[in-house]
Amino acid sequence: MSDKNKAQYPIAKKQDHSFQHLGESFNDEYHWLRMYPENPEVEKLIQDENQYFFQNFPKEDLQEKIFEELKAKQPKSDMDVPEKIDSYFYYSRTEENKEYEIHCRKKDSLDNPEEVYFDENEFAKKEYFDLGCLEIDSNHQTAIYGIDDSGDEVYKLFKIDLISRETQSLNIENSSGDIEWVNKQNYIYYIEQDDSLRPFRLIRLNLTDMSSETIFEENDPEYFLSLSSSKDENYIFLESHGSITSEIYYLDANIANAQLNLFQKKQRGIEYYIDHREGSFLQLSNEEEQNFALYLVDKNKETKEKIYSGSESIYLNDFEVFKNFIVLYLKEDAKEIIEFLSFNNNSWQTERLEMPEDCYHISAGDNSNFDVAYFHFVYSSMTSSPCYYRYHLKDKKWQLLKEYAVTGSYNKSNYLCRREKIKSRDNKEIPISILHHKDYPLEKATGIYFYVYGAYGSGMDCGFSRNILSLVDRGISYCILHVRGGNEMGRAWYEDGKFLNKKNTFYDIIDCAKNIKIRYPNLENKMILSGGSAGGLSVGASINLEPDLFSIAILNVPFVDVLNTMLDTTQALTALEYEEWGNPNEKEYFQEIRSYSPYNNIQDSKRYPACLAIASLYDQRVRYWEALKWIQRLRAKVSNPEEQYLFMNTDAGHSGSSGRYEYLKELALEFDFIFKRLEIKNV
Repeated sequence: MSDKNKAQYPIAKKQDHSFQHLGESFNDEYHWLRMYPENPEVEKLIQDENQYFFQNFPKEDLQEKIFEELKAKQPKSDMDVPEKIDSYFYYSRTEENKEYEIHCRKKDSLDNPEEVYFDENEFAKKEYFDLGCLEIDSNHQTAIYGIDDSGDEVYKLFKIDLISRETQSLNIENSSGDIEWVNKQNYIYYIEQDDSLRPFRLIRLNLTDMSSETIFEENDPEYFLSLSSSKDENYIFLESHGSITSEIYYLDANIANAQLNLFQKKQRGIEYYIDHREGSFLQLSNEEEQNFALYLVDKNKETKEKIYSGSESIYLNDFEVFKNFIVLYLKEDAKEIIEFLSFNNNSWQTERLEMPEDCYHISAGDNSNFDVAYFHFVYSSMTSSPCYYRYHLKDKKWQLLKEYAVTGSYNKSNYLCRREKIKSRDNKEIPISILHHKDYPLEKATGIYFYVYGAYGSGMDCGFSRNILSLVDRGISYCILHVRGGNEMGRAWYEDGKFLNKKNTFYDIIDCAKNIKIRYPNLENKMILSGGSAGGLSVGASINLEPDLFSIAILNVPFVDVLNTMLDTTQALTALEYEEWGNPNEKEYFQEIRSYSPYNNIQDSKRYPACLAIASLYDQRVRYWEALKWIQRLRAKVSNPEEQYLFMNTDAGHSGSSGRYEYLKELALEFDFIFKRLEIKNV
């Protein structure tokens, strides 16, 4: 495109918005961009941003071709492994050219006729559709389902008779999507959200006469409510959880008007989770061990026995209860570990499930049945497509139940992955996981795509991604950075990347990228940094510190206006987030957040990477205006404003587009941006 015909990037007006905090003055000249839909100028700016992007990266150019390539990697139709619950085999399947799942069951035998009891495609009437819950009663005759049709994570609840197919609205418009049935009773529990969309109220609903009563309200804005049930189906659990503190209540799932009981009162900094088996509770807690321990607690909570401890090197991340064994989900040296805990010969004994590869991901399958001698899990690696296994504890055998197909030209032997550790500036060893095509080792790579998160103690797994292969097949190496702020190396790894240590996350990113750049000089000007949500914060902060290190930055639904958001108590998540970033009403946390918040620390007159921010208009977790304000201030300050882009999805929320094909269009848009910036020819 000639300079004469080149589109002009959108420029928003600056409008003073001055305020003071802790004795310091601020001016947020783009504060007015929060005023959608009240101010039509905001909608016009969003339209102009999308138009500017597509004028430079037309859909009909490469994006449609990339989309078809990504779509071709998806099986046209597929079916989950059936799970038998009572007399029914339940499973979901997909059909060619349909966006959403079809939920089915067969009675008594898989040879019997199929019953489609819920087809999501029939209920997806708008551009966005999310099925928040589909819970069937213990008689297998009625289901409650919740639908979000805008992306704001507010679910309308409905009832469907699985025999007559009759549906009925429950006239509940503001559910969080959490519901639990009372066994053999026509009662449900559900969670209601307040005006700021914080799940705060537990309600018991009688479905016979539609009468309801409030059972519990959480009035502290730092805590959200959620519902779950015990694996043995005897209890319903109500969890009030903050970022680093939890409190759990339990109800008898067999009694319609059960009493709410407190398991353990909240103590700041103490997290715990519970389940139930054989008349006792199991409690996972960090009360005594930084990396958590598992306790057996009698029904009356009078005795408490520690049956498994984490250690300095082993992080006990989660557990799952069965009648005769317990599954432990561990993290050790940035690897996911599964151990089985059972009581034999008057002592608790463990058995570790050995893995065949170095960079892999393992997750639980459908384990709805409590009294079984096997465990379902899904195994994949950066080079191996997912496989669904049944592990038999008695003979220690893996039984393959399903290998998830990757259609197209996928051949595992074409790909190589490895784990490395890179020393940070403060002598920490940062694990990284690298995937590349066998014909494109890093010294011949056409680029490298660093993916990062680094927050909330959420680790980045090394599972298979069929979509990433579209980058790798073109010589772009894929590298996951397991930086501080995640939990890959244990709880201390998380705590060393939050609060006043938050900058360690960004330093780790920079130190890893610089190490790769020095070792592989061919990657000069070919380095991509990508992250979403809090990972977008990591990207934004890193490029502020080192504007010339990366050539491209991708920020998905990015949390980039950290300071302003943390000062805004009208947002549902703000008080909860105090335990992650710190309370900005306290001087030291205020100064720390201000010192790294991406929106507040853009360097003047510096050349920045070519940035693409992708946001969603109805995102309730990271509001649309964060990316919109950030891209405007970025353009106003940097020396290459024409290279800064925003795409706003106007039909989605935090998770982007719904549907198994529709979300690929956003990915095609991102890949188009990368291929053109890196001048990749074989597209």
